[in-house]
Amino acid sequence: MAFESTSPPSVAGNDVVFLGLDLEADPHYGGIFMAPIRSMPELIPLIGIGEKVPGTDLPEITRLGEALAFDGRYLVFWGAWGDQMKTIRLYCAVDGNPELLAYCNGIDPNSIYDPVTDRWYQEKEVPQYQGIFLYDILLKKGELVANTMSDFNDFVFWGYSGKVPGSGQGDDVDAEPPRWRGTSFVALSDGLVVFKARTGTLAPNNEYVDVTDGLYLGEPLKALPLRIVAETGMDAAMLDPNIPGNAPMPIIGLGLERDGFRGRYLAITASMANDEESWGGIYVADVRAGRPHLTEKANLKSGTRTAKGPEK
Repeated sequence: MAFESTSPPSVAGNDVVFLGLDLEADPHYGGIFMAPIRSMPELIPLIGIGEKVPGTDLPEITRLGEALAFDGRYLVFWGAWGDQMKTIRLYCAVDGNPELLAYCNGIDPNSIYDPVTDRWYQEKEVPQYQGIFLYDILLKKGELVANTMSDFNDFVFWGYSGKVPGSGQGDDVDAEPPRWRGTSFVALSDGLVVFKARTGTLAPNNEYVDVTDGLYLGEPLKALPLRIVAETGMDAAMLDPNIPGNAPMPIIGLGLERDGFRGRYLAITASMANDEESWGGIYVADVRAGRPHLTEKANLKSGTRTAKGPEK
């Protein structure tokens, strides 16, 4: 079976799981497949485009993302259903790689100038109905962990990346030019799911305002309520009591990778800043031992910190 688009696989034991689609932006066939690790294996379909997730009452899946994690029995993934879309405005960043910033701000033919904010932006379409799913490969049954109908507003996060034409030495002719790329973030361990989600309001100009981004823990096999791991706006001292300065420093960014949840330990990244200083770190928690604290939003104890110190 041949696909035009595939995602990086997730491996556990002797099996590999991956996403394969005919067309990434508007798929008509394909899905998530499992295969044993050997030459020319037979692909085992798990979740298909145009098919319902077994065990759920939702309509047929119309979109699947490259964000997935596999632990040998359970699979967690992002999916969308229905044809309804919403428009999201994405403003070019103000900090970062100078060449990328310059390209996004006016050189990229898809960027549009906004005279009200004096900034450049692009707009993207994302599915109105999205969800984070857990699938039991043994029982062939799925569970909806969280959704945009009642829990959050979005699970898709965007970044502007690629190779600026003419930049650097020895240009790679096959390198993709810069563009906005959207993805979701999930991790999995023994049926426990951690994912990143956004709560916010779409303003009339299609920009998210009053935004809270967070990492959340779901236990769908026990039908327990979702629990907060960490959210933007929280006092960073709940993650790291050793942050510099005397003024409160709110969390401004959170990161999660699919390999960051193994056994009982969860690893995340977090950045925090106030008007005077900034800080960032990698933090590890014993999720099972700390489970009662998750509900109380006092959840992760300080683990390992990066070498980055305060910036003035």
